[in-house]
Amino acid sequence: MNKAVIIGAGWLGLAVAKHLRQHGWQVATTTRDIKKLNSDITTQFSLESGQLSHSIELGNAFWFFCIPAGRTALAQQSYFHYLDAALMLSAKLNCRGFLMASSTAIYPNESKQFDENSQYQLVTERQQRMARAETTVLNQGGKVLRFAGLFGPNRHPGRFLAGKELTSCGDDTVNMVHQADCVQAIHCLFDNWSRCDAIYNCVAPEHPSKSAFYGAAADKLSLPNPVFNGKAAIKKVVSGAKLTQLPFTYQYGELLREI
Repeated sequence: MNKAVIIGAGWLGLAVAKHLRQHGWQVATTTRDIKKLNSDITTQFSLESGQLSHSIELGNAFWFFCIPAGRTALAQQSYFHYLDAALMLSAKLNCRGFLMASSTAIYPNESKQFDENSQYQLVTERQQRMARAETTVLNQGGKVLRFAGLFGPNRHPGRFLAGKELTSCGDDTVNMVHQADCVQAIHCLFDNWSRCDAIYNCVAPEHPSKSAFYGAAADKLSLPNPVFNGKAAIKKVVSGAKLTQLPFTYQYGELLREI
């Protein structure tokens, strides 16, 4: 039986767990709060005074690490402690592969096209932290999946910016991906692990403008459109085409139709 350990049973992690279980996998989903253990979240994975407390028993499993890094200094420090602990424990349990969720925000916010082979500067502290985490995983034989902006069930983009007045430009391009495509991409990487490259982007192939995408999304929910006051458009386009070299197809590739 195929097995998976999901470190971080949030919006994406639980969707991955549900999908894999439906396909006959044995899955352990984790929480850092023992009070949240239930039929969906089955396993403890927490740090107490720097010591790991866990109830993960699945050996020879694929691991998916999707704990969010957080914004505060303490949350970011905790993130790296959890990542290091997960890598150590996964090695002890003879994991078949370790996959980390990262973000296409690692690419600079510039009017360029980026793919997995692009050369770029790490401009912000956030980008530097993402690179540090990715390097930690890659150096231990893991792989990285960089997600674009996420949307899907209970996360409709019509609510993201509705009625807001923003300093960015409405002609900026968007890089988004639906939860269902993320889940399928993770499953695909697990199924094809030995022939996969180390880094993939997961991004829908269509890149509409912010005004078109968020306007249509707001209209879908009968909410007020956002107002974009910026004048200089940033045409940043991140390609997720490399994933399609595997047995993978974006099901929600036409963003304006799939909102």
